[in-house]
Amino acid sequence: MQRLWAIVDQQETASDWRWNLLQGVGFGSAALVATAVGRHLFGIDLPFTFALAAIAIGAVLGVR
Repeated sequence: MQRLWAIVDQQETASDWRWNLLQGVGFGSAALVATAVGRHLFGIDLPFTFALAAIAIGAVLGVR
């Protein structure tokens, strides 16, 4: 728990949080596009599966 609080208390530079925000928006957009393509081309309606994949990829890339 102490390690978690140490990570939370670390101050990030402005470029770091902007890059992380850009990645989050990008992964979220990709998840929405994948959901739309899956629904229209294949008849698959699993929006939460694609959203979870986007969150997992973002979390893995966010680990330092």
